[in-house]
Amino acid sequence: MKKKMLEKIKVVVFDIDDVLINSTDENGCFYWTQNINKDLGINKKSLQKLFSKGWQEALLGRVDTLEIINHFLEEIDINITPQQFMNYWLAKDSNINKKMLEAVETLKNNGYLLYLGTVQEKYRARFLWEELDLKKFFKDIYASCLFGCKKPHKDYYNNVQKRIGALPEQILLIDDKSGNIEGALNAGWQGYLHKTYNETEKNLFKFFQKRTTLSAFDTLARKGSEI
Repeated sequence: MKKKMLEKIKVVVFDIDDVLINSTDENGCFYWTQNINKDLGINKKSLQKLFSKGWQEALLGRVDTLEIINHFLEEIDINITPQQFMNYWLAKDSNINKKMLEAVETLKNNGYLLYLGTVQEKYRARFLWEELDLKKFFKDIYASCLFGCKKPHKDYYNNVQKRIGALPEQILLIDDKSGNIEGALNAGWQGYLHKTYNETEKNLFKFFQKRTTLSAFDTLARKGSEI
């Protein structure tokens, strides 16, 4: 990114999966499903049924995820509860990228306002915020289930921008999906396509400078976003 563009940034919005959390392997397979057959007796291939039936509606906050899981477990005839399945998923899908989180802490200490912008259903969004304690580093989490829309739809970016209260060009999205970055750019934000920590550190993080002065926006945002 060009230095002039970086100088405008006051807010950094981080995606979660495969940015802050190591979620998938090089083949795009979820790490949390690797041992699900041995642990729960569920065939990995059968998970396609779970994610093809109503899951998108859960991501938009229109249906309860536990109901979808319950229907799935009944269909494959597995004798565990929806809550047991969810607890397994949440626990296994929480491998924090420690180097990225260290970079997050540095940005926070250097005066940037940090938020999470993610496609999540309500239970995992709450788990990531509360149980993984991401609230320690970020001012708020903007999950798709909150707005009823998700990246890369323009309404998602507009809703987040309104909540934050910054100008579009002051907001940077760090995301691993090119479509989401394109959506951010179309909304007037800045965007960086994350692939690996080393690459992001080399091409982005090392160019961030410590912000020594606070504008009226910074003061208002810091006061208004206390949780």
